[in-house]
Order: sequence, then C-alpha cells, then structure tokens
Amino acid sequence: MYAVHCPSCVYCGARLIWRIQRFQIPRQEKIDRCRRALKVWTDYGHSETEIRRLAKLPEIPLAPIEQPKRGR
Repeated sequence: MYAVHCPSCVYCGARLIWRIQRFQIPRQEKIDRCRRALKVWTDYGHSETEIRRLAKLPEIPLAPIEQPKRGR
C-alpha cells in the first residue's frame, strides 16, 4: 500500500491520506484507510497534527522547494 510513499517523509504521508480521501469508496472505508496510514506515519515519529493539516490542503501537499542561496 505504501510502495511510493516513504514513512520517513511527512509530505508522503500527507499525500497518501490526501489521495485516500478522494477515492470513490464508502466513507467508513476511507476513514479506516486514513487512520491506518496516519498510524504508520505517527509511529514513525511524525506529528499527527502536521499530517492532518497538510492532508486538508485543497491541492496535493508537496514539500517546499529550497531556494538556492545567492552569493554577494
């Protein structure tokens, strides 16, 4: 189930839950799948609050891109 989602990445967990929430499956099945996925990421040490915040975004949650530092 998590082949393309790395448990060490909080954004991967949020993306997985974000996608599960959009499946055309019964509501209770969505809830169960989201809870199981959330448990994997929280067991890995990530913040449940942060994952939930990211999963609620209207667009798929992506990791911020670091901007290169400009030299003087």
